[in-house]
Amino acid sequence: MRLLICCLFVAVGPLSGCPGPVDPGPTLAEVTILLRDHFSAADTDHSGALSLAEARVQVEEITDDQFAQLDTDSNGELSATELGVSGGEGEGEGEGEGEGEGEGELPIFYTYTVLNTYPHDAAAFTQGLEIDEGTL
Repeated sequence: MRLLICCLFVAVGPLSGCPGPVDPGPTLAEVTILLRDHFSAADTDHSGALSLAEARVQVEEITDDQFAQLDTDSNGELSATELGVSGGEGEGEGEGEGEGEGEGELPIFYTYTVLNTYPHDAAAFTQGLEIDEGTL
């Protein structure tokens, strides 16, 4: 036996005057990963720190608030230490429990590419789930 579950949500008029979903931009963790992984390339003046302008070249959507949160010493620049950039030199490399594996690692974020968009009613939303013999 097959059971098809469909839900239809219809809004009565636009929500908050917004015609569709709004992209909130990258999260603080995503910004941190992007800046950390591309620190050397972003540090165009080779000062060992990133200004807001240098950070915005790498992550255009970084907000002033996100930059301020990452700038823990409030000096107006993001140092390699503030972003968790590994300098390749560890204290007592190869020593100690676990040899530092996994410490301070941030999760991996995957990206996507929108291949096509289709016209739709922004005030309606449809979602369908199918259950076949007890399996969703």
